[in-house]
Amino acid sequence: MPDIEVVIVRSAPLDDPIQIKLDTTHIALRRNEAAAIEVFVDERA
Repeated sequence: MPDIEVVIVRSAPLDDPIQIKLDTTHIALRRNEAAAIEVFVDERA
């Protein structure tokens, strides 16, 4: 998903799950699921 802003919104009190904002969509993931996500920063931006 190019040109999408990724923000970690909050973490549950026991660290699982975490809430992530992808552009305008909020999702909740367990930390082991979130660890599989690869994020690349475009240095040209």
